[in-house]
Amino acid sequence: MRVARFVALLAVAAACSDGTGQSDPVRFVSLAAGSASVCGLTVEGEAFCWGGNDFGQLGTGDTEMRIVPSPVAGSPRFSTMNQGMTACAVDLLGQPYCWGASGSGVTGNGSISGPTQCVQQFWSVSCHVRPQGVRTAETFREVVNNGSITCGLAATGRAFCWGVYQGGYLGIGVVPDGAAPLLQCSQRFHGDYFFEDGRCATAPVEVEGKHLFRSIAAGAGQVCGTTQDDELFCWARPTDRDSVERYRPTKVPGAPPLAQLSGAGELLCGVTAAGAGYCWGTAWSSQGFFIEPEPTAVGAGIVFSSVTVGGEHACGATPGGTAYCWGRNHRGQLGDGTTVDGMGEGTLEPVFVSGGHRFRSLAAGGDFTCGITFEGDTYCWGANGTGQLGDATLTARLAPTLVDLP
Repeated sequence: MRVARFVALLAVAAACSDGTGQSDPVRFVSLAAGSASVCGLTVEGEAFCWGGNDFGQLGTGDTEMRIVPSPVAGSPRFSTMNQGMTACAVDLLGQPYCWGASGSGVTGNGSISGPTQCVQQFWSVSCHVRPQGVRTAETFREVVNNGSITCGLAATGRAFCWGVYQGGYLGIGVVPDGAAPLLQCSQRFHGDYFFEDGRCATAPVEVEGKHLFRSIAAGAGQVCGTTQDDELFCWARPTDRDSVERYRPTKVPGAPPLAQLSGAGELLCGVTAAGAGYCWGTAWSSQGFFIEPEPTAVGAGIVFSSVTVGGEHACGATPGGTAYCWGRNHRGQLGDGTTVDGMGEGTLEPVFVSGGHRFRSLAAGGDFTCGITFEGDTYCWGANGTGQLGDATLTARLAPTLVDLP
């Protein structure tokens, strides 16, 4: 889900401020949430993760679930992070790393598989349970992943992707059979109703068009980037109901000048420099599916400083710290103290997150949400079946609950 940016302006607290020899609790300055897991970064760049770990996505060196924040193996220092079945991060020098599910080259280390077989119920996938360096000479500032592909934004503003080629996810145009940089990563399949190309890129390849992006986001159906000239470009399929495959970045006509993007599932959202929120793709509405191929205004009159997209919901924070969420609420992921929801009964009208907290940043996961207050406290709410709320329980919460920080 969206990259949680490193905030370097916070003061570093003394390790033993109370004079007792006891360290202060960990304080996060940014968060990244996946379908059932979360990672947080401290001001020094230390990474802690918690929640589901079937694919090694917590980076703790194993596949054991964590119900409280646990350090990533190797004590890396990161500036930005993205969490999902495949997790990725960028270190303080701009080197990207990935770990977790590693099929089809999505970890970008030149291989189509990992050394560990991670099992989820009745099937298994190869995975890495510790951070692995991505094979590139580029310096990156952020990396995003949607399960099938991983894309990164270089320090220069150029976009690179790696992973599955089919569907236009790599954004590199139409590549003839046998041509570089693609490998035959899995067997081709031809059927009456389905075709599997099987090719992939196991290391970063530059997205076509030489565009210079300032923000990038990946949903299940497409990847989008907003350029330094305030233009929005997307590639791959906008929704699973659209069979058109866009193999290279295509300008979205009439799109507003979005300064920040976030994506997950089939939904993407963004916010303009003036704070107007927009969403497009597929989500739930009170009438059923909400399908908009182009950015559509959300939260009229609300000024957002940032937005974050989860599985079927999204949230935004205002400059003053007021948090709003919209979309599905069947697990309490909107944080308004209710589960007023059902199949097709979600809402795209923002609702207040309860508790009166002032959030500096938010991170929406699959069916839960987390946030950091201006005071430096971390709260989560929604589903908690894999410990993704980090409160040392497996109990779902309908309103913000403090994370049990180490």
